[in-house]
Amino acid sequence: MQHWNSYWSGTKSLNSFAEGEHSQGYVGKIASFWQNIFNTLPQLATILDLASGNGGLAVLAKQFNSGFDVFASDAANIDPLLLYFPSDPSYQHLKSINFYGNTLSENLVFDSGKFDYVISQFGFEYAESAAALLEVNRVLKSGGEFIALIHHQDSFISADCRLGLKVINNLNQVDGLLTQLQDFGRFCQTMENKNHLSPKQQIQFKQKNVNLLQLFKEEQSKCSSEDELDWYNLLVKELLPAIINWQNTDEKKVIKIIENLHSFQRRLQDQNMASQSKLDIEGIKLLTNNNWSSCKFDVVNLRNGVLCWVMRAQK
Repeated sequence: MQHWNSYWSGTKSLNSFAEGEHSQGYVGKIASFWQNIFNTLPQLATILDLASGNGGLAVLAKQFNSGFDVFASDAANIDPLLLYFPSDPSYQHLKSINFYGNTLSENLVFDSGKFDYVISQFGFEYAESAAALLEVNRVLKSGGEFIALIHHQDSFISADCRLGLKVINNLNQVDGLLTQLQDFGRFCQTMENKNHLSPKQQIQFKQKNVNLLQLFKEEQSKCSSEDELDWYNLLVKELLPAIINWQNTDEKKVIKIIENLHSFQRRLQDQNMASQSKLDIEGIKLLTNNNWSSCKFDVVNLRNGVLCWVMRAQK
């Protein structure tokens, strides 16, 4: 969980794996889906955003209708108001949401029958399904509904996730690029005067640079598609400052860069494991047989392929 704690407490983003405009909340087909849902809800509905992260979906609900009473829970140690300021567009919405960090979906802290609706955007599937469904059912009012968008094993998102893991694994080979980069940081740390290298240090420095450059080229050559190359460029962008700004580089700084990369890898691994196959969905359906009046699944598609599953379960 530490890799998620670090992400949510150190990344000014409402959503996981978000960059650019997406860091400010959901847009496009996902936003349209939820806005259509919100349009059908009572004006004063009480809503729980399950596994909310920094509140991307909760904020979208408040943007749609400030009258919604919105709560947000997550297993990670979330507190988005530590990251956002009154000048940020989302601040006022975040301020009006009741956040509950360190709250497992399998062990919610809310009273039974508290919520009209429980919603989740790429979050429910990270929990243990049977226990989480029991808790969601418990906190819903009679006749309440659980609506979730869930990672699909065959979605382009999941395929991209697996591609990212492949590239990271290549970088992390024994005696590979990350190992050599740490060695470079260790070498830089031994130089007392980086402005005046001794002849021996100059030779060593040149050789290590040549070796690193060769490794960068070798890893780049392993990329077999534009998407894979995009991942490589994204990841390498985080490594290059240690070489370009070598005068400020030491082993500790390189280790921190590598730790951040490994944390990113663990989050991708979690997402990959959370993606649900058709067989997984059939298993979830069976879990709803006793405590739910109805449960149905659908698939959201975009022009570039499958986006996700849609789950709607009525208590």
